[in-house]
Amino acid sequence: MKARRSGPAVAGVLMAVSILGAACADDGSSGEPTGSAGSGATAVEVVATDFSFDQEAITLAAGEEVEVTLTNDGSAPHTFTFEEADVVVEAAGGESGTASFTAPSEPGSFEFHCDVHPDQMTGTVEVE
Repeated sequence: MKARRSGPAVAGVLMAVSILGAACADDGSSGEPTGSAGSGATAVEVVATDFSFDQEAITLAAGEEVEVTLTNDGSAPHTFTFEEADVVVEAAGGESGTASFTAPSEPGSFEFHCDVHPDQMTGTVEVE
């Protein structure tokens, strides 16, 4: 399942920022899922502020249903991209987006990143 939240304005902003080559940094914090979503899925909240995620690690159970919300508290556009679950959530500055996915069925360590800032804004999904 691939979820995208986008529009012409977001696409234009994403292109402009990628062309400008904005610098990114990781703040080194880590986090866990934040509770249960209304649909029985585990709710995970990830906040992007300027050029960092508020979490560098998220722990999930194998095969777990997850609802991830990306909140962008900064001004630059960001994504939460988790390729193993085929999910991308986009959020322009001051906005948020949500998508649902199923965690991989096998334990392991998988990367998530921001498509706009893929070399600096990264984290790990730990599947147990």
